[in-house]
Amino acid sequence: MKIKATLFTLALLLVGNNLFSQIITFRHVFGGTGDDFGQDIEQTSDGGYIITGATGSFGYGQSDVYLLKIDSLGIYEWSRSYGGSNIDWGYDVEITSDGGYVIAGYTNSFGAGGYDFYLIRTDSIGDTLWTKTYGGWDWEHCYSMDITSDNGYVMVGSTYSYGAGEKDVWIVKTDEFGDTLWTKTFGGILDDEAKSIKETFDGDLIVCGGSYTFSDGDSDGLLIRLDSVGNTLWFANYGGPKYAEFNEAVQLDDTSGFALFGTNATGATGGTDMYAIKIDNIGTITWVKLLGNSLDDWGMGIDNLPNNRLVFIGSNSIDGGSIESHVFYANGIQINSIAMAGTKKDEGRAIKLCDDAGFVILGNTKSFNFGYSDIIVAKTNQILETDTNLYIEILDTNTIQYPIPYTSTTEIKKEERSILLFPNPVSNNQFTIKANYIINDVQVFDLLGQPIPISIQKSETAFTILPSSIISGIYFVEIRTNTKIISKKVIFE
Repeated sequence: MKIKATLFTLALLLVGNNLFSQIITFRHVFGGTGDDFGQDIEQTSDGGYIITGATGSFGYGQSDVYLLKIDSLGIYEWSRSYGGSNIDWGYDVEITSDGGYVIAGYTNSFGAGGYDFYLIRTDSIGDTLWTKTYGGWDWEHCYSMDITSDNGYVMVGSTYSYGAGEKDVWIVKTDEFGDTLWTKTFGGILDDEAKSIKETFDGDLIVCGGSYTFSDGDSDGLLIRLDSVGNTLWFANYGGPKYAEFNEAVQLDDTSGFALFGTNATGATGGTDMYAIKIDNIGTITWVKLLGNSLDDWGMGIDNLPNNRLVFIGSNSIDGGSIESHVFYANGIQINSIAMAGTKKDEGRAIKLCDDAGFVILGNTKSFNFGYSDIIVAKTNQILETDTNLYIEILDTNTIQYPIPYTSTTEIKKEERSILLFPNPVSNNQFTIKANYIINDVQVFDLLGQPIPISIQKSETAFTILPSSIISGIYFVEIRTNTKIISKKVIFE
């Protein structure tokens, strides 16, 4: 690990004899020389923090699931990456009863289709205990997960393999070992997807996202309440004539209803706004808040606070983009807000209440970074103040990589080994793929995931990729069989 910036202080102790004087604040940046992204953060029992997201700096594929542990002062402790040769992404992390972690996201490296739900269970230092994938022949993306009262897991996102429309909400419930108990789809003939799922205090499930099927114009924000076995109790759509979507919902501590946060383009500011609403237990709106300026603003995360308060985080387009947080009373009155801005695009992803009544903020930054994007973590006091001048920029060089640890998809690797791709490196833009089973299609992608035009000569047992104008570099060849999509790295000389 290298410390890139000069460190004048590890933390800022707020000055003055007031309630907030002993709350440590910091603002630190983590990453490598590639692109790294933070998606979710939780406070651990030792006062530190666990973060998940995706890394393009470490691992074996175009992106891998990333797990980063920092201490209570925001100092790096350890990191892990998980995945295969393609795109793998972590979206949600939770702390298990034994002090380990469970990460939910999606994978393009393993599973049955193009993308599948991806669940990773680790011990307290990030070593893998097991992994599972869930999905059909097409694309499934998981964006949220919760640990349920039976110690199992419930995941939500979108599916193209199942359901009534092009894209539908997909919910997967498992036991504590990740084995599927039931799955449910929700949606109509148009695109519908979910971004958040949480278990309520009485054991129901609350799901939010966006729906084109159930809307008053463009996409509307979608809220679904289900019982513990996935039966829909009721659902409602919110928004206006333009685009709206929810990214997270929480049940209020007094169980009087729910608060939802996302994005809405219906406001009078000229762009998209952060969109906060409060509803009662049968979905009736109590209040609506649109937060933003004349440019685009996006609502991402929400957390429930004591004393009937709520905290929201998102991004605005001022100065290229900044991280913006707001605290409200549950009656809709705003208490305070902050914006942390660099010179380039920075975005907020998650905000959580900490044990000292301050907040930890997770986001992504292009203003203070080693690669194109890095992870930014800010610790604030109770009134959202943080050190806005001093950063620690930490270049991670210690990530332990887990390409296929204790996975339920090891049979995929047997199939992958039975495919021959030669020559590699490719010297004249022509190579051949052979397998002992049917290959339906072959595609070539660059490192950004963009398809490269190719010419193919197909025989009974082989695909030959004929010469084309591919420039020198590293590419990924995607090989589609009847049941799998396998990716291999190829070097063109």
